[in-house]
Amino acid sequence: MKERKIRIVQVATVPEFFWSFFKGQVEYLNDNRFDIHLVCSSGELTEELEGWPGQVHSIEILRKISPLQDLVTLGKIIKLLIRLRPAIVHAHTSKAGLIAMIASRLTFVPVCIYTIHGYRWVGLKGTGKALIKAANRLTCFLADKVFCVSRSNFQVGCNNKIFNPSKASVLCQGSINGVDSSLRFNPAVVNKRGVIRSRLGIGKNEIVFCFVGRIVRDKGVHELAAAWQMLRKEYDHVHLVMIGKIEAGDPVNDNSMQILRNDSRVHLLGFQKDVPSYFSAVDVLVLPTYREGFPVTPLEASAMELPVIASNIPGCIDAVKHEQTGLLIKPKSMESLKNAMQFFIQHPEFIKIYGKNGREFVMKNFRPEKIWEAIAGEYRRTLETDVQKKVLPMQTLKRFMDILIAYSGFIILSPILLFTAIAIYFSMGRPLLFYQLRAGKNGKSFYLIKFRTMTDGRDVNGNLLPDDKRLTRIGRLIRATSLDELPQLINIIRGEMSVVGPRPLPITYLTRYTDEQKLRHEMKPGITGWVAVNYRGKDKSWDEKFAQDVWYIKNWSITLDIKIIALTFLVMFRKFIINRTGETTSSEYTGQSI
Repeated sequence: MKERKIRIVQVATVPEFFWSFFKGQVEYLNDNRFDIHLVCSSGELTEELEGWPGQVHSIEILRKISPLQDLVTLGKIIKLLIRLRPAIVHAHTSKAGLIAMIASRLTFVPVCIYTIHGYRWVGLKGTGKALIKAANRLTCFLADKVFCVSRSNFQVGCNNKIFNPSKASVLCQGSINGVDSSLRFNPAVVNKRGVIRSRLGIGKNEIVFCFVGRIVRDKGVHELAAAWQMLRKEYDHVHLVMIGKIEAGDPVNDNSMQILRNDSRVHLLGFQKDVPSYFSAVDVLVLPTYREGFPVTPLEASAMELPVIASNIPGCIDAVKHEQTGLLIKPKSMESLKNAMQFFIQHPEFIKIYGKNGREFVMKNFRPEKIWEAIAGEYRRTLETDVQKKVLPMQTLKRFMDILIAYSGFIILSPILLFTAIAIYFSMGRPLLFYQLRAGKNGKSFYLIKFRTMTDGRDVNGNLLPDDKRLTRIGRLIRATSLDELPQLINIIRGEMSVVGPRPLPITYLTRYTDEQKLRHEMKPGITGWVAVNYRGKDKSWDEKFAQDVWYIKNWSITLDIKIIALTFLVMFRKFIINRTGETTSSEYTGQSI
């Protein structure tokens, strides 16, 4: 049989996240038996993502706290997870992570994974910091596994008790996707220095600093604007290229933005897809950020042989080696940033030295293939171990539901049971019940109990008459309304059956199943099931029914059982549920169709 793909739902706030950090990874996972679904808000790059393997689901996820909208988002994700029934939900970013983990737990997703890309509470004070910390702790508590994108952020999480260290890990040397240093970020492959500099009006020998990221306060844009304002007065051969969106959330102050907008040597380019080409045209990357998980931009710049100036904070210290691949500066210090930028202006020879060191560092530690392999392996290991841990509790819960429904059913349905028994007694006499040997879990036999619907009429030779001759009017009504199935509540109490499961069939069929069809006996048979609630008034072939039984076994969860029970009440209002029009009993299954 062809191996079934493992369905994974990845959740993030915006499509730009996937575009920036998942290139190549989705294709790799798709080629290695994973069925990938991406969930994020709609945006400019949504159409680009739709060209990737898998499927994109647009659900609005706001960055800021908005209780009403967040509840709407939670409801939509719950609805999506119930429909998709993934094996794994892997969430990213703080807001999307919390909502996705709550939705996953409410829908009994087997494995829930959360990746910490950074801590928004770093640098905050008071209630806001405490609230975000509490949200992070809750997200990690709900997750089965927590990935940290850098070792320094793993340590921050441990020190602040954000997660239990036993469930957290850092894959490889860190990073979520690594860097394609062979093709995409390779200066030997990508070289548009002359073209881009000519387009921007930058001279061949001028020094160009570059910032790539969201243009917001906590990326250090205020300090960058101030440092730039001082440097440009001293040096007339320097330029600043800024790539990224100017965002309203956490905005840069007006004075800093005015400095940047009104300077002819500052090039605000907005979001750009082809970042490698711009890296080939600049000299130094600048990232004076306040907080990071593990910034990928410094690694991409290093792969393009650019030195990096970055804040000496967790995350950045994993991506930049001080005085080897770049310079680490004091965070939130305009003076420290200015001095680092000035160092490269005055000592341009270090641009090449640090740049070459940086490429070697990235190629040694951050090849994407290694990270993809590690992620795929972790998915499979976590799925195996965590599902095993959860199977027994879920089976216990299923058994508890069976007992609760069976005893409650006897109490609630006692008038109907009594009325049916009386009707059978006066129309057919005794016995009231019918027993037949059927195959249960693992093929073990048991006696199925049903209300009697046929007489024991025989011909002159003592042989039983055909079923349609023995089926009485009362019996036909009892079958049509499925009342004949109610005594199986006794089978449930005995532990021979469940409320939901494949229908129990004769013992003789056991030798006729294919290997795939035999899977239907991995669970107890049920009174109702996936086949029953999908009945649409037209009989299905045995192969179709068995395929639906096997689908139920492979996709079983408590949520699916609840759904089937709810649908059963709906189909009971139809004239026929299990029985077929024009037949009194099922045709015999003789073996695999040819």
